[in-house]
Amino acid sequence: MRLRTKLLLLLTVATMPPLLAILFYTGYLGSRTLSEQVDKDMQLILERGVAEVQTLVEGEKAAARALAETPILERYLEALVRGEGHRTVHEQLEQYFLAYQTAKPSVQAIRLLDNQGNTLAKAKEGKVITPEAKGGTGLPIVANQSHKDFFQRAKRLDVGEVGMSSFELGRVDPQAEFCPAMIRYMVPLAYNGDKVGYLVVNGWGKRFDQILSGLVAERKGDVFLVESNPVDPRRDGIYLYHPSDEKRFANQRGNSAYLATNLGKTVYQAVQAQKSGVVQVPSSRDPFYFTRFSPYDEPTQEWILGVRAHTDALLATTNKMQASIAGVGALALLVILLLSRWAAAGVTTPIHRLATKVQRLAEGDLGVRCRSGRSDEVGSLARTFDYLADSLETAQKERDEAEAKACQAAKLASVGELAGGLAHEINNPLHNIRSLATLVERDLPDGVPGRVSRDLATLRQECEQCSRIIQGLLNFGRQMEPEFRQVALPELVGQCLELLERKAHSGGVTLRWAGPDASVPPVLGDPNQLQQVVVNTVLNALQASSEGQEVTVALERVDESMRLSVIDRGSGIPEEDAKRIFDPFFSTKPEGQGSGLGLSVSYGIVHRHGGNIRIHSELGQGTTVAIELPVAQLPADEPEVLEPAASEG
Repeated sequence: MRLRTKLLLLLTVATMPPLLAILFYTGYLGSRTLSEQVDKDMQLILERGVAEVQTLVEGEKAAARALAETPILERYLEALVRGEGHRTVHEQLEQYFLAYQTAKPSVQAIRLLDNQGNTLAKAKEGKVITPEAKGGTGLPIVANQSHKDFFQRAKRLDVGEVGMSSFELGRVDPQAEFCPAMIRYMVPLAYNGDKVGYLVVNGWGKRFDQILSGLVAERKGDVFLVESNPVDPRRDGIYLYHPSDEKRFANQRGNSAYLATNLGKTVYQAVQAQKSGVVQVPSSRDPFYFTRFSPYDEPTQEWILGVRAHTDALLATTNKMQASIAGVGALALLVILLLSRWAAAGVTTPIHRLATKVQRLAEGDLGVRCRSGRSDEVGSLARTFDYLADSLETAQKERDEAEAKACQAAKLASVGELAGGLAHEINNPLHNIRSLATLVERDLPDGVPGRVSRDLATLRQECEQCSRIIQGLLNFGRQMEPEFRQVALPELVGQCLELLERKAHSGGVTLRWAGPDASVPPVLGDPNQLQQVVVNTVLNALQASSEGQEVTVALERVDESMRLSVIDRGSGIPEEDAKRIFDPFFSTKPEGQGSGLGLSVSYGIVHRHGGNIRIHSELGQGTTVAIELPVAQLPADEPEVLEPAASEG
């Protein structure tokens, strides 16, 4: 008999006797329990709504503060204060404002005001607003906003603060139609510590609408956002958000849609008297849940987030249950069977799903997870399964990496042995060919055609090129063990860059050294082999760079390792080539310009030093080679760090 069937029979037998008593008692408890649950749910909804609104406000403030710190704005303020180059920077600032506003749909407009409230630059709804008037300073202005409430608020801000205007409908002039609701975020701007203007960012209010409209299902209640402002009676009690647009911003629309008018003065007085709670609406007995909070720095201006719950919808389940109690007895057996089946499924279904995932894991699918949010034993079992799967996946990745390193090391060793043997066999005949070519060239009689001499010179040069390649093969085949000693990497890298400076200059490439800001510990290694790695890596970056580009060499400490990064801005390495980049004799350079051994040799040296070398490349963006070497463990009586030695020259 299956587990589900056993559970079904057990639950049916166990629940049949007390079922009728429970049903009658449920009628009493249902209403009370539902009411308590609604109270908790509404409180959570209000807390979530307040948190989301405050997160949105703080995010918009942070964005405005970051915009005020952009370099283009700093250049504009400098030009404005000094009175030099204002026009050029002004056009750049307008285009920057336009690009920012276009890229961020939540922003309706951006403007820059001087201390007199004159709008010096403005981008609005996808276009730049051209200044057409002149202010008191003689500069062209878009308009003067000194009479506006948001400017008066901005003037009270200290440098570093971000202010916020009242939530209101936008309007260009008194005769124009209202724009959608918006909030302005104001940031004081300073130059050399003096306040010289204000950045004002207009944010659309529709993002608040999106948050508030999703808090409660329409059939269960209505969500309101109301302003409490005893100082300004016109705004005290207006709806900032209401399911009906016509009831929003009564102070601007000129209607009577205030909270005290719609729900009653007693409701509004109760809301004003406490921070949060619930009050009954006299006209309908609907509960009105509310909480007050302030996104402003001024204590007299607050927002009230409220939910008017629909009693009929909330109690519909209880009313139906009470009306159906009389007929429940006849249907008791059916109800028990259904509930028992559901309960059995609730226990067995997660176990069946877990068994399926265990089978998938056994078949090799290491990415399978349960991700259960249950807090019972089944959930604990699911989390244990996830931990096991994570451990297996991590172990698999570590094993794959170890196998890859072992394969690469074996490949280098076998190829190195082959390369060394071939180099010895070829080197002697090649040396004889070069010597004979030199002798023949030297003993050529007079009158021999010039092409013969040129051919002999070419033959000798090609032999020399082959000799250099063979010497590289011999060095690769030897794979000499490093002679370890303490090495100060900043000094070693600096010496290598001095050697390559002429090469970089001849190619029109800038070689930039970004050394550590402070003293760094030494590494334990062979300075000659480490120098070979640095030279190979930087030389590859120089050869991959075009004229006018820059190669950056940076050194930093990462945990217990020193990381040397060589960054170029070349064309990058295709993905299929990146997989073979450390293979011997593989090269992306044109034929004749490389043997394909540089990175292979470097790979072997770094790993013999207990380090790691990685390459990250993007087509069209460039390549970064990161070399990590372990920090030398110094004896207790020696200093912990070595100062980078200055290069001679």
